[in-house]
Amino acid sequence: MAKSQDWYKVSQGGGNLTVNTLSGGATCTATAFPDKIVVDFAASSDGDSARIDTPFGFKIVGGHVISANDVANATLQVRNTTTAVTDAVACAVDHTVTAFGTIDDGYDEFANGDNDLDILGASAGCTGTVVIEIVPN
Repeated sequence: MAKSQDWYKVSQGGGNLTVNTLSGGATCTATAFPDKIVVDFAASSDGDSARIDTPFGFKIVGGHVISANDVANATLQVRNTTTAVTDAVACAVDHTVTAFGTIDDGYDEFANGDNDLDILGASAGCTGTVVIEIVPN
């Protein structure tokens, strides 16, 4: 598997990713590391989402959600544009860590510059950290 120059740059120290679209009142930051992308996300209303630039190609191979509050029925989901990549992971109990239950292998790859990594929050007040485990493609 060939590694891109951008992937090499990230692997040498990580860096902030650009959050280019926020829907609703969502807030979001995203940081890339050599083997993961860490997204801190907060939704102010049901269905808020954040679109994150992808300056390097990668494949999602795992991950988990760390809940940051107590909101009934709250979930966070990783999407490729608007198509679900992972299941909607519960984040309704503060400090709970829950692994992705499923990863759709039809949508788990992101090309350099696609800029279509999306995080969807369900329930107002849904807050958490999404840790996305990745390998270069």
